Amino acid sequence: KEFDARDLFEKIIIILAIFGISIFSIIGYLFPSDSKNDINREILQKVDEISIKLNETDAELLNKALIEQTGYNLEQIKVIALEFQSIAKDYYDVGLSYSILGDYEKAIINYDKSIGKNPYACCAYLSKGNALTKLGRFNEALVSYEKALETDPKNADLWYYKGFALANLGRVEEALASFDKSIELDPNDASAWYNKGVSLAALGRLQEALNAYNMSVKINPRYANAWSNLAGVYLHMNDYEEALNKINKAIEINPNSYEYWNNKVVALLKLGRLEEALIAIDKTIELNITYFDALNEKTNILIDLRKYNEALIISEELIETNPMDGNAWYNKGRSLFYLGRWDEAKEAFEQANKIDSKFVIPEIL
Repeated sequence: KEFDARDLFEKIIIILAIFGISIFSIIGYLFPSDSKNDINREILQKVDEISIKLNETDAELLNKALIEQTGYNLEQIKVIALEFQSIAKDYYDVGLSYSILGDYEKAIINYDKSIGKNPYACCAYLSKGNALTKLGRFNEALVSYEKALETDPKNADLWYYKGFALANLGRVEEALASFDKSIELDPNDASAWYNKGVSLAALGRLQEALNAYNMSVKINPRYANAWSNLAGVYLHMNDYEEALNKINKAIEINPNSYEYWNNKVVALLKLGRLEEALIAIDKTIELNITYFDALNEKTNILIDLRKYNEALIISEELIETNPMDGNAWYNKGRSLFYLGRWDEAKEAFEQANKIDSKFVIPEIL
């Protein structure tokens, strides 16, 4: 009997059906597709986006954002990147994996090779721009983003990245225009609204900045930096209660930011709530023991609370760490003066004045 391939194929399908096996699963096993690779590429591209848009130095918050938006933590993503790199078929994928692993120089080399093979490769220009941004090379990043926009002018993320590069170059008006374009294309991007607020605040347009920050936290109520910047604007507008309310929201989201606690100190001092300010400044120092401005501020608070001996101890510790700290010498002088040790106070004031003439020796001495 002559061999009939179609008949054999039909019999195989029937046998597989009896056992509940799909022919497509067999084909998928024998000839695997790139679907997993595509999924991993999308995950890594999302991570690349998050790392620019979040611009977050707190590792815990970054990790939370990654889990929320990709389903993977930072360590798992590194494993994905290494696996992705080992089976990568083109220069773009190799570059993307290097970016995620933090080797931006190698990433750029591979993005350039990808662009060389396909000069209209929007993804390669975008990712190259992100790698350059992470290296602080904003002029080059801007060129890369503009190249990508030539191919994909309706990409909201590209307009955002362009705005971010322009802002870091001090070209605030142009940055604002880019963020506006990004928002026009994607009005639900909290990061774009946040950076629009940053640009408006830098231009002194405080009410508009408030509106932008409020849109940012409306879209993402857990955007701690947006709450903190709202507090900053309210401080500039002398609305200290509202500033305190907003900075408390930022601290609720991220209690490990010494900058947020320091902003809380400023608001509490403006409200004359010295004891609470002292608690907040202690938290600031706990989170960043090398933040000498906070230590000097604590000295000021202690003097205002008439705790002169405590203020003197901190001033002397600061001077021991940095003998050229004019603030520390001046606060030492104030502490000694209120303790009635006037000769020592005069010497401390004179030393502060020698370091910086803005520290004026009190006429009473």
